[in-house]
Amino acid sequence: MLPWRRNVGIAGVVALMVAACSLYDSSLLLPVSPGSDAGMDGGAQPTVADGAVSMDAGCTHSVAPSAPAKDDTSVGPDRDFVVAASYFRVVAGATATLPPSPSGLDLDNTCTCPGPPSCTGTSSKATCDLDGGADDNGGVFFAQYALLDPTGFSDMGLSTAVTAGSNGLLYRVKNYNGQPNDTKVTVIAYESSGIRDADGGTLAPLLDGTDVWSIAPNSLLGGDSVDGGASCEGNDTACLPVFFDTNAYVSNGTLVAHVDHPFFVGYQISRIRVLLAGSVLSARLIPSGGSFRIDDGRISGRWSTTAFLTALQSLNDPLQAGVGLCGDAGTYLNIKAGVCGFADVMTDHTKDNTGVACDAFSMQVTFTGVPAHLGPVAAEGKLRTPCGATYEDRCP
Repeated sequence: MLPWRRNVGIAGVVALMVAACSLYDSSLLLPVSPGSDAGMDGGAQPTVADGAVSMDAGCTHSVAPSAPAKDDTSVGPDRDFVVAASYFRVVAGATATLPPSPSGLDLDNTCTCPGPPSCTGTSSKATCDLDGGADDNGGVFFAQYALLDPTGFSDMGLSTAVTAGSNGLLYRVKNYNGQPNDTKVTVIAYESSGIRDADGGTLAPLLDGTDVWSIAPNSLLGGDSVDGGASCEGNDTACLPVFFDTNAYVSNGTLVAHVDHPFFVGYQISRIRVLLAGSVLSARLIPSGGSFRIDDGRISGRWSTTAFLTALQSLNDPLQAGVGLCGDAGTYLNIKAGVCGFADVMTDHTKDNTGVACDAFSMQVTFTGVPAHLGPVAAEGKLRTPCGATYEDRCP
């Protein structure tokens, strides 16, 4: 166990917040970082060395596996398959819950505590990394918010939209040799509007490889103009993706891709769209019924303070019925103070360790995935916008 860990008392802080009928204050940590709205052909940030490699004296960084030196010999044609997320968990510090989670990644190549941070913050309190320099301030927000809104931000709540079939996240893997090592594959990400029945309602997934998930228009070039009746299964001409990485790879059975894409966590009034920058996808591929499933999936990235504060308006204030988390709402202003005081990374990774003020929160989301099929294009439900569709907020 490495010596650097967070030094903020989560339970004590939350107890004080509830007693004061406010949600967050400036003694809290939180997540943040926006993503690109375009496909990626080469990755959001440099590939780092294998799994955990010592880069600095006294610090072993937790990083994604590097690309293999060569392909394994293929057996048969390249594989083209789809997996759908079946479970989400936001990593909250180093707290273990079931199912077990892989460790987080060191996003800024810096082990804060004992070393200095990769950007400057406004708080006098240290924001220490987890073991291996892993960055995860976002998990602290979700862990604390879950105490006030357990239906939306507990492990079960985060996955409710998926288990109900109302929203989903799909990954398509193309040009894969099906072996433990492949130096170059294509990974496409799709936000899903759920599994639709004949009347436009939603169906719960069977999670047995037969589920047909609709594709949200924002995941396709042309957006809302794409034919709503078209199925994206075997229809690459009509369903050109927005979010992809053509230089992904598989190393010793672990898929690694760099692709920024939106996805939902939570459900109904506790639903928020996550939009990360500098995202790293890593997932263990397991053969399953002629296809593959994902175990130990992880999405690691940076959520900008501006994108995070703006996205909060879709959530319902847990302490004031009917009030959104935005504008002059008292609960929101307490959250904002925490967000702006404890950002721990830069949105743009090229600005790490340049001495500028932090403008994003690190985020680690784990998931499992099962074989699935691409379905028709279907619009997703609208998020709440109590402060207006053009509302945006940012730190001072």
